[in-house]
Amino acid sequence: MLVVGVAVGCVVAAAIAITIATSGGDPEPAVLGSPGTSAASKPVTSLPPGCRLLTAAQVAGLIPGEVDTSRSSGPVDSNELIQSECEWGNWRDPNSVSLPYVDLHVVATATATQETLDSTMRYSPGCAKPVATAPAVAGADQTCVTNGATDATGAPVNQADVTARHGMLVVEVHFNYDGMPINKVNTTATETAATVITMILKAQ
Repeated sequence: MLVVGVAVGCVVAAAIAITIATSGGDPEPAVLGSPGTSAASKPVTSLPPGCRLLTAAQVAGLIPGEVDTSRSSGPVDSNELIQSECEWGNWRDPNSVSLPYVDLHVVATATATQETLDSTMRYSPGCAKPVATAPAVAGADQTCVTNGATDATGAPVNQADVTARHGMLVVEVHFNYDGMPINKVNTTATETAATVITMILKAQ
């Protein structure tokens, strides 16, 4: 399961238009919009299969080259939670040596109890070492962002782990894009989390 840092706060919902990038270069964030405050009380009683947490077009807008999946599960349903996850990447593209390495891992957890919610947040990668200056996820009640990789000077590079809570729903996003400025990595990861939350809420 992904883990992410400290709550950064709530953001006013805003719709974000996107342009889908289908080839190399930095992708435009594939964002549908933010969850919005009106949906805050809507219970999440179902989740899609893991690799349908994002559409193929949305994933193509985030990952250049041929996209493959290495992990997919869910929805796994128990008395305490429902969970789905998927990991996408371009590691099997025939031209991968000429592309930036990109890895995207998304986990969605609909919790049924406060104890399960607290545990999910506590052990999520995003809440491990929170970045105070990282953007919050639009419409989320709580956001944590952690940058795990650093360069020789100790500066964060390439990857972000985001944990976003909307009511009893927790969405975790791990995004690695070699060579992308860390601010854009953080923004893309948080906007992706907002997209996943929005899609889940609309399906309820």
